[in-house]
Amino acid sequence: MIACLIISSFEKAVQGYLYCASFNFLEATKKGELVMRGNKRVAREGAFAALLAVAIWSPSFANFSYPGCTDLAASDFKEIVLVGRSNSVNGITPLAVDANLLEPVGMYVHKDGKVYWAERTTAGNSGVQTGVGRVKVFDPTNNSVTTVLTLPVAAGVASGQSGNSELGLRFVTLHPNFSVNRWAFIYYMPRTSATARGVDTMRVSRFNVLSSGMFDTTSEKIILKMPWNPGICCHQGGAMDWDNKGNLYITTGNNAENSDGYAPMVTTLLGSTGENKDRATQDNQARASNTNDWRGKLLRIHPDSSSKGYSIPAGNLRARFFELGGAWVVGQDTNKILPEIYSFGTRNAYSVSVDTINGWVTNGTVGNDQTTYNASRGPAGNDEFDINTKPQFNGWPYFVGRRRPDPAGWDSSAYVMMDPAVGTTAGYTLPRQSMDSVYNNSPNNTGVTKLIPATDCVLPESKQGAWNTGVPAVFGTSGGTAATTGPIYHYNQYPNSAKKWPPHLDGKWIIAESARNHVYIATPNSTGTAITDAQVIPGDATVFRPSGSYGIIDMKMGPEGVLYIVHYSSAYFQSAATTRISRVEYQGSCTGSSPVLSQRIKKDPARGVLLSNLDHGRLTWPEGMRTAEIYDLHGRKVWTGGRVDDEAASSIPVDLTTGIYRAIFKP
Repeated sequence: MIACLIISSFEKAVQGYLYCASFNFLEATKKGELVMRGNKRVAREGAFAALLAVAIWSPSFANFSYPGCTDLAASDFKEIVLVGRSNSVNGITPLAVDANLLEPVGMYVHKDGKVYWAERTTAGNSGVQTGVGRVKVFDPTNNSVTTVLTLPVAAGVASGQSGNSELGLRFVTLHPNFSVNRWAFIYYMPRTSATARGVDTMRVSRFNVLSSGMFDTTSEKIILKMPWNPGICCHQGGAMDWDNKGNLYITTGNNAENSDGYAPMVTTLLGSTGENKDRATQDNQARASNTNDWRGKLLRIHPDSSSKGYSIPAGNLRARFFELGGAWVVGQDTNKILPEIYSFGTRNAYSVSVDTINGWVTNGTVGNDQTTYNASRGPAGNDEFDINTKPQFNGWPYFVGRRRPDPAGWDSSAYVMMDPAVGTTAGYTLPRQSMDSVYNNSPNNTGVTKLIPATDCVLPESKQGAWNTGVPAVFGTSGGTAATTGPIYHYNQYPNSAKKWPPHLDGKWIIAESARNHVYIATPNSTGTAITDAQVIPGDATVFRPSGSYGIIDMKMGPEGVLYIVHYSSAYFQSAATTRISRVEYQGSCTGSSPVLSQRIKKDPARGVLLSNLDHGRLTWPEGMRTAEIYDLHGRKVWTGGRVDDEAASSIPVDLTTGIYRAIFKP
């Protein structure tokens, strides 16, 4: 059981799906209910909900308000174009001009303010791709742009030719201890010759960065070498991010052929020749749901100086397979699970962001193209905004989006199993699977056959717009889809910054829709299992993506608590006049180096205990819980204790500084 403990702060004091609307009191009942007195709303959970700080304020999200501050408005934000292709980008003068800013994709913002980004294949306005990938860096001390790495890469191809147009140099990131080890990591596919044909592996490589800032190409250490078919379009994945333990998360695409917009799956061998097995490129089960394959995954490794270049962190999928619902069946062997896999079952997770405060990993997964639900095939395409709170199976290719019972009683997030060799409706005869009991019986599967239960997507975006009801209604009902995850913002994570974004957005998940061209703010619940609200951010149309600006492909929160954005292009596989690297700063009055204080929760410095207006310095224990651990926002344990004399509350005799803390209760 996890909850948030608030000391002189403003939000999330209780585990569950419910937030206070205004200084209401909550109580935890023995039935696991949270009662919001004042408006008499009740939220129920299966587990007991813990009340830690009992009088809190949570922002009214409809008007982006916060006590003591003016409501958040579009005028509070300002875009600073760091790098543009000309002297004016949407009327803004860039700090640096780089006419050869070509196809920027993945970005890393270092703590010294330098911004690194990958340029995929240096495609210009014509879309002709050269087979050269680059890493560039913007230096804020002199507003300069420097190319620090040039690599021959699989370029993809120009329009009308066969091959994968998504290959190239996809991402760059620096090690968290970069100032000491000088390590940079690149996700890319090399090429074999000037024809720009890719090799049969995707790489994650480590490079040493010289004191000059240039990447030493002779120092390349191949960390991961993943089998890949460069002749199949599409889905490269390739986003990377770090947790606060030095673990590197890497997304991979499914590298599978597209179908008619649904999910092609080979289900049986035809005769003795095994025709279907020979056409494994059509079988998504050979990749995303295959636990012995690199593709369609979220990987987690711990880079180190060993000969291998990394170790396996504790708690990946293989180690937790049975704990997470995996079952013993004939032939089941966890050695058929690659130890590097954290989560699996994604189509093309093109963006990733690690929330080091909650320990969650979010990804934006680009979905399939079908726009209509078909009862004999399955759902329309869905892009997914996923939160991985633990290793999980995200469902592809058996499921997309989240459960929605259809009139026939099926889970309409499930695809009908099919045989592409038949090629007609008659081939779609095998039943859809249940998210709670999933088997991969494909002849092309080399991993385990009985998978762990599939996890619902917390925020799906259906291409069948009528399905975007409830919270997803914010996505609208028309247009393409391209989900891009960004950071979950934590106001108190930037205590010494006067530029940081305001407290109105604390705990909010910043996401973008690159195809429909919007930036949204979503509110996860305290367990990361649902979204309670999602809205277009103030300034969406005027600041974050002004007229003529398209393709937000990556977002990062910089060391000063402001948002950095890669604006890719208004068209695929080429650059545009609006291609740029930018930063969105908060210009309002409600910010600074100190947390905004709640009027109801405070610390008593004389006694060194926590005070609220109800429990007077005593921690309220949920029924059945005997011990508690309290962690600060950096994951450091600051207090461990137990119930005293079997009382329901006990003091916390420790000097905790102002901020938000997380408490974990145990029986």
